Amino acid sequence: QTNETAVLAYFFEVADNENAQWANYVLYVSDLKEVNQTKTYGTNIQQLMDGDQREFLRYTGSLTTPPCTQGVIWTIFSSSIDLTAASFQLLRQNVFKKCFRPQQLLHKR
Repeated sequence: QTNETAVLAYFFEVADNENAQWANYVLYVSDLKEVNQTKTYGTNIQQLMDGDQREFLRYTGSLTTPPCTQGVIWTIFSSSIDLTAASFQLLRQNVFKKCFRPQQLLHKR
C-alpha cells in the first residue's frame, strides 16, 4: 500500500448499445445529487472497460476538486466508453455544475 491517490479518467460516447457494467454503475449512482452524499460500488475494473482499453496517458497532477491534493496519479484512457443517451443523461444529472476548485498556486509550473 502506497497511500497515493489515483484517478482513472474515461471519455464517454452516446451510442445505441452500451457497456453493461457502466450502465449498472450509472444507475447505481444516479441518485447522488447532494454535496457529501456517498455510496460504495464494488466492481472488477476490467468489467468497466470496453474491449481493449490498453492505451492511456499517465501523468502526476492534482485533484480537480477540494482539497486539490497534489501528487495524484492520473490515468486517461484513449478509447471512449459507449453509453445510451438515457444512461448519459442519468450520469449528467449527478455531476455538479458548480466549480469547486479555487485558483491554485503555480508550484513551479
